[in-house]
Amino acid sequence: MMGNRENLNLLQGILPILVVAIPVLASPLIFFIGRRSEKARDLLGIFITALVMALVLLMYPQAMDGGIKIYIERLLGGRIIFKVDMLSYIMAFISSFVWFFASIFAYGYMFHEKHRTRFYSFMMLTLGGTLGTVMAGDLLSLFIFFEMMSFSAYVLVAHTQTKEAMEAGYNYIYMATFGGLCLLMGVLLYSSATGTMEILPMGDVLNQLGVSKYIMFGLFLVGFGIKAGVIPLHIWLPKAHPVAPTPASALLSGIMIKIGAYGILRVTTNMYFQSTNTFFEGESQRILWPLSSRMGYFLIWLGIVTMAVGVFMALQQSHAKKMLAYHSISQMGYIVMGIGVATYLGSYGIMGYTGAIYHIVNHALFKSALFLVVGAVYLKTGEYDMYKMGGLWRKMPFAALVCLIASLGITGFPFFNGFVSKTMLHHAILEAYKYGSPSLRYAEIAFTIISAGTVASF
Repeated sequence: MMGNRENLNLLQGILPILVVAIPVLASPLIFFIGRRSEKARDLLGIFITALVMALVLLMYPQAMDGGIKIYIERLLGGRIIFKVDMLSYIMAFISSFVWFFASIFAYGYMFHEKHRTRFYSFMMLTLGGTLGTVMAGDLLSLFIFFEMMSFSAYVLVAHTQTKEAMEAGYNYIYMATFGGLCLLMGVLLYSSATGTMEILPMGDVLNQLGVSKYIMFGLFLVGFGIKAGVIPLHIWLPKAHPVAPTPASALLSGIMIKIGAYGILRVTTNMYFQSTNTFFEGESQRILWPLSSRMGYFLIWLGIVTMAVGVFMALQQSHAKKMLAYHSISQMGYIVMGIGVATYLGSYGIMGYTGAIYHIVNHALFKSALFLVVGAVYLKTGEYDMYKMGGLWRKMPFAALVCLIASLGITGFPFFNGFVSKTMLHHAILEAYKYGSPSLRYAEIAFTIISAGTVASF
């Protein structure tokens, strides 16, 4: 009995390593098996994603009970840290969940595509990079896994190798490379200023710096913001989605851009916060420190602008996948705005923090479902132009039902998941207006108008 308990504790202690290592190691295995049996390759891909999701579920008790922290010494010239708290657990679970269903969808969808073995192999590698990013406990690990995710996803974007796909792939990889360099410079500045690579509340240290603290924040924002698709760093996203295979589009929009939001969330509400409970008192608000307020105010308006531009562009599209891509940009604006409120109000910004995380989960669900529906419609009709289609609910009733549910979710219709997270974000911006700057009243008005634009689009 004691031996079984020790084995269980050992397994639980290495779960984060297994969750990352299994899809990374499965990538070359799938490439090897795919040369001999396509069916075995496809089934193995589904099995691996199911296994990863099951292992992520096993981490839940420890994530709830203080989290998991693993140190791997003397690796890559330093040490690698895996850390699983509830935020990283939520991101790991929703990533593995969507990846599992995208793999099932790909089993039937990818038959009309070429280079399928390469696609499945890099799909696994991208999963490993994604999970490694959200479970990284230090900035070096985060940077390595973030770059792994970015570069392996390039193969998914340019998969069809058409002229349009290659141009979109080049656009994506140029942006990803620039973002990676910005992120690396931010990591080096942070390490130089704090003496550590570990992701910890360092606001009390960073607050002592001069202009470099703003430069550091800007570098992190650009590095993660490119992946998140915030304005004006969004240009790769509407080019990549129309050309990528539908399972890849579901993952790019449903999961990968959320990793950018996760990075912004970690930087603003963790690294840039103080390790003490000291507060600065103001007449109408209590904030952790003035820099937090300035950063949050900027993020609120960056989120509003991203929301507005995304909806405005989506309303003009006839290509279904491009329309969904612009809506992904707009929905990321909601999340960034929520992160901004959390940063702006400090310990009083819990509504923005919770709303942002909940909307990350909700958007992953309804946006991946919408992309998979569009893929099913394309297999049936060979068409992406929405104005050339109609009456498909008679021939595809199940797809129509899924599309309706997902559309009601993204528009924030009552009793659907998007309604809850959007309501929380609306309350968050109202709190920011009430306890902060009166100018945020205009942000709340813009929030309402933009939400109506989302309803009109769908």
